Amino acid sequence: MKQFLVSFKNYSHYYFLGVASAYCVFYLVYNLYLPLNEFLKPHDQILKYLSEISILFFTAGIFSSSLKYLQFLGIFEKEFKKAISSKEFDQKLEKQLKQITFSEDFLIKQSNLPELWETVTLCKYRKQFPDIYPKLKSKVNNELFSNDNISYYYKNFQLSYTLSLEDEIYVRIIEKATLTIVRPNREVFEWDFGVVNMLDKDERITSLLKFNVKNMNGMEFDYNDINEDIKEGFVNRFIKKNLSGKLEYHIEREINSVQNIEKDRVFGFGSSRIIDDISVRIQHSKDLNVYFEAVGGNKYYHNAAFDEDDKAFINRGVFLPGEKFKIFIYRV
Repeated sequence: MKQFLVSFKNYSHYYFLGVASAYCVFYLVYNLYLPLNEFLKPHDQILKYLSEISILFFTAGIFSSSLKYLQFLGIFEKEFKKAISSKEFDQKLEKQLKQITFSEDFLIKQSNLPELWETVTLCKYRKQFPDIYPKLKSKVNNELFSNDNISYYYKNFQLSYTLSLEDEIYVRIIEKATLTIVRPNREVFEWDFGVVNMLDKDERITSLLKFNVKNMNGMEFDYNDINEDIKEGFVNRFIKKNLSGKLEYHIEREINSVQNIEKDRVFGFGSSRIIDDISVRIQHSKDLNVYFEAVGGNKYYHNAAFDEDDKAFINRGVFLPGEKFKIFIYRV
């Protein structure tokens, strides 16, 4: 009997709702099934009285269920508080937050990636060298994370150089290139290219410099005047143009320049953009000798499309922003 009372206390809502539901079914059959209705018609008052009791049972069942639900919420609240205050919960939460915060899907949606990169980079040094952290913070930079440098990248960059000696000390360098600019969208962007020389007042170098774009997606290229940017003893002479409307631009361009090899024997090629796939071929006159050298950890291989003796190099990999190679020039 005691066990029954304990069971009734714990599951009273089931008993009340069960009795009420059973009588509801019976009363529905009683009203719809005519023979049964006729048979029990003499007891009609009793049946109505029982129906009122079943409503009370149903109400009691709902009330009991509500109490159980509230009790469950109380227990759940206590357990929830215990769970979130535990060390294990903190560790799991920290792990999940790290996975979310440093996932590529999350980071790619952020508008402040350069600042995030700067913070992560500086954190590497702040712990080890806190004394120079303020100085590092004012100087940290990386061309790969500069917004101006990720507006496009190059692919299939093919370079051809022709070098010839003029007037004993001047070398004419003709750089021809075919390349493809790849854009993330069709919006307006600025494209530029040029040549870097040592800062010198040699008028011949300046006057003989010529830029030419023979083809841009089948059309001629109307470029702007030559611009100059002087920095750390070097002068960058370049042209620039705003382009828009396409996802890819297929270009053939040429730079015709002169260099004084008594003052500067090195001619280099670099770009502030990412380049996917570079090939280089160098031809020179008999009174010159040239040496090709990769820089920045880049590697080149002989281009099998040319003879073994040809100075033809290729790399199908991806090049990060910066200098790609140097050409050393010697007079024979």
